[in-house]
Amino acid sequence: MVRSIQRAFQCLEALSGNEKSSMSIVEVARATDLDKATVSRIMKTLAELGYVEYVRSQRAYRLTPKMFCIGSRTVDAQRASERTRGLMRELAAEFGETVNLGVLNGHQVVYVEKIESTFSVRADLSVGKSIPLWCTGLGKAILSWRPDLVDEIAAEIRPITSHTIGTVEELRRELEEVRSRGYAIDYEEYVPGMVCVAVPLVDPTGRVEAAMSVAGLIMRLDEESAHAIGRRMVSMTEGQDFP
Repeated sequence: MVRSIQRAFQCLEALSGNEKSSMSIVEVARATDLDKATVSRIMKTLAELGYVEYVRSQRAYRLTPKMFCIGSRTVDAQRASERTRGLMRELAAEFGETVNLGVLNGHQVVYVEKIESTFSVRADLSVGKSIPLWCTGLGKAILSWRPDLVDEIAAEIRPITSHTIGTVEELRRELEEVRSRGYAIDYEEYVPGMVCVAVPLVDPTGRVEAAMSVAGLIMRLDEESAHAIGRRMVSMTEGQDFP
């Protein structure tokens, strides 16, 4: 691995994952565990290349639209087939909740497509956002078909909300249930107040690299309705493959 490239991407990921629109050298250094001199050199190089810009009034750096263009092209390459989009539209029309498509990316799931809920108060996770595997509906749906990944993410498991799975043993038990019934449910495990029901999408080679979900607020999706949505999603996708 080329250390300088690795460090540059650490800085870019720190900027993209930060809730603020910009970060100072000190903040990037703290987020990446790199020294300030190294971060300063990297940020100046990235600025010269046009991927970040320096905001003098804030004495901080932020990402530029050039990064958005790269990300958009990547998302476009991962977009769903027309058949998958058709299923997403059908689910959105039937349940009125947000429907998401996520693809596996390392130890995370990336949202690549969504259909917004018709409700004014709704789940809001944007396309391009990465989420963990072990505590989300999309992630657990994929993991139920990918036991090879469970050991790899074991060290990452930690509390995010009071409902998050706490140990790899708990995760394995839940994944057995998910595989048996065909769908995963996330009850406020990642975002408080939100429920996500997801099914794995099997590709033509028999592997699972993606999943589809229906997500909404817990005030509308109680346990009974979540399981009903899950059964409906299984009936729509079972026995099909999704390129």
